Amino acid sequence: MELYDPFDKLSFSPTECFLCGKKTDGLTEQSPVFPAWLMKKYNLYEMPFKLLDESMTTYEAMKTPACSKCDRDYLQELELKISKGFDIGFDGVSALDELTIFHWFSKILYGIIFIELQAAFTQHEGDEPLGISPSLLSKFRNLHLLLQSLRMPLVYEDFQPWSLVRVKLSTESNVFDYRDEMATMIFSLAIKDVGILICLQDHGKNLEYHGALLKKINGKTLELMQFQELCALFYYSAYLFNPIAQYLILPPAGNNNEYSLSPQPLEGVGLRALFNPWDTKVYAQVLEAFWKPWNITKDEIRTNPEKAMTKFIE
Repeated sequence: MELYDPFDKLSFSPTECFLCGKKTDGLTEQSPVFPAWLMKKYNLYEMPFKLLDESMTTYEAMKTPACSKCDRDYLQELELKISKGFDIGFDGVSALDELTIFHWFSKILYGIIFIELQAAFTQHEGDEPLGISPSLLSKFRNLHLLLQSLRMPLVYEDFQPWSLVRVKLSTESNVFDYRDEMATMIFSLAIKDVGILICLQDHGKNLEYHGALLKKINGKTLELMQFQELCALFYYSAYLFNPIAQYLILPPAGNNNEYSLSPQPLEGVGLRALFNPWDTKVYAQVLEAFWKPWNITKDEIRTNPEKAMTKFIE
């Protein structure tokens, strides 16, 4: 079994499995980006989804080519684990191992990226797609590389690519609150009594960055407004995060069939710090977007110009 890298030839064909590259029929061999169990539970099928080129599609229409083996043995198996966890609620999701959750969020985000890239390369055939920088393509390539561990022996050597936070929410609801940011590789989701946010390529640095707050709320139940504040903090710090991860791929040796990924150090990339300086004014704009349901403005958030409003006890 070999690693598959569609970014070698920038190939995002509707007849090549997005996960392994095997030829598909382009019609029946497809996998939904958002799983059927999630779309059914929250009636997402016909909900609009805006792509980067401003065109609109629906959750149901978003599909990626997937060969029957990858779909049956890896993708459906992954969805079964995840759906069982969410059916139970916070305790069920807490019991899931972090790699499974990483695979699930990565699969969804890469599915969206695949559709975006497919459209971009179709519109600008033969040229670099407009609006997609080499650094962003590098992040997309890394995401696909890390996702290969879903289908084959691929070991992350002495590192964990992600920062993952799971919190219990105080009240269950049928609200489906989903957000992602492709440029910074961050994802968040609130369902029932579960709040999850994950940074997909930071090697745990955002967990360290917010370590004091995470220690304070560890084991506590959060109000939805508090969870949205936590998301705002992570989304902004993910934006401030400078490095782009780089990996050394070590092929199998001897009788071992495992590939290994060894990360290059994130520290000391050029002369830049891991995180750019925090700007309370900019953060207030981010928090305003997350607190939109409560109609709190950025000016109210910055009543004290030096310190933003918070719903966490200080």
